[in-house]
Amino acid sequence: LLTDYTIKTEGKGNGELGNFYKRITDLFPDNAAWNLKAGIFQYSLAQKDPDRYWDDTKMIDPLTGGVVYSLPQRRGIKMPKIFLPRLLSYGASKPKQFYESFKPFTDGIHFLKKAVENLPYDEKVMADITAKLGDLYTWQGLPDSAIYFYEASIDLNPANTGIRNKLVETYALSYRYTEAVSQLDSLLARN
Repeated sequence: LLTDYTIKTEGKGNGELGNFYKRITDLFPDNAAWNLKAGIFQYSLAQKDPDRYWDDTKMIDPLTGGVVYSLPQRRGIKMPKIFLPRLLSYGASKPKQFYESFKPFTDGIHFLKKAVENLPYDEKVMADITAKLGDLYTWQGLPDSAIYFYEASIDLNPANTGIRNKLVETYALSYRYTEAVSQLDSLLARN
């Protein structure tokens, strides 16, 4: 029902569907199926237009070496406490934040990692999920983290040339050209 609503309203239901998945996975944190559905939903949003979610991009901090958001994060507008009783006395509901924190890269990575932890082992499924994790890390701006997941996906399914091509591109983004050339050689040898 929510998916149909999202299609008819040109994506305006994505927040509701995302919140639904967050509530369900909070209720059933070890349920692999719900985490997988939530992760694939977030992945599908990010896949349509990765540049749309510019506030969910990250980078490696050159001073600390830790992962930080690329841009400063927005903060919720705080309403002074003196106004709140007046608003509530007139029948208004308690105000919500004026924006919704919607981060498909971060949320998708979280849900897919939880799904990998709890799913029964199947090489093809694990290869697909780790490839999706690699894509999410690449779109988020962390190609070094993406390389780990692309390599894991290739270890699980060596015949997948699409993931090998993505790995080559990610090696190039990380300035690891010798590894990129070796992957290109293995692609050439397969053909």
